[in-house]
Amino acid sequence: MSTAGVRRMPVEAAGTFTLYRTDRTMSSQGRWDALDGPARRYRLSHARGGYVDTVTMSDDGWELAGTSSTGYRLQGRRRGIGAGTGAWQP
Repeated sequence: MSTAGVRRMPVEAAGTFTLYRTDRTMSSQGRWDALDGPARRYRLSHARGGYVDTVTMSDDGWELAGTSSTGYRLQGRRRGIGAGTGAWQP
């Protein structure tokens, strides 16, 4: 899945995420789970298309980086106060 044009990705503590395009329409949604908690590695499984992305959270909890299952580079920065779940700016 290409994340070109994606500008917001709310991540919920309940294990869900949603990707929104720049025009605020939904691009994708799915579930996330920890692959390796101590290493801060996570899997994003999209509900449609069978896409599975793998990302790593920075030590300070403010950035995500990884690769999509189609080879695209993924990166994002936490928006708002605190680290961890919440809205991410891809």
